[in-house]
Amino acid sequence: MGNNPIYFINDGNNKILTTNYEDIQGRPYKIFSYGEDIGYIYTDFTYPQELIANAGDNISSAVLDKIKNTLGNYEYFYDITGNWIFQEQKNYLNTSKSTIDLNNLNNNNYLIDISKGKSEYDFSNSPLIISYSNSPNFLNVKNDFVV
Repeated sequence: MGNNPIYFINDGNNKILTTNYEDIQGRPYKIFSYGEDIGYIYTDFTYPQELIANAGDNISSAVLDKIKNTLGNYEYFYDITGNWIFQEQKNYLNTSKSTIDLNNLNNNNYLIDISKGKSEYDFSNSPLIISYSNSPNFLNVKNDFVV
């Protein structure tokens, strides 16, 4: 990852990737910029074995479950509008939630305001308050998960 373009030189048998512009002088080349896909080719999914179902078998259990189990972390369903959905499960098995959060951070998220001091609240020298107490009721804490 970087801001400099990558030059791909294809001289017959010699295939060279370089970031140095002087290396491409007089040779055919292709430029790849930041964010472009390089190094792989999208291919259609092909099942690695024979995908056979018996007459009268349910298509879901006989075929779709085999494909889903071969791919691993995938699911299929109909959404509420009747569209067929086949997608990777969003359970952070291959990508963690912290990875997504770190990718969304920018430099302003790291700024710290040190002019306020070391604490958020300062209860010292408060003449109107005699005592402080905190007794949370943990029975009111709820974790409602709806799937």
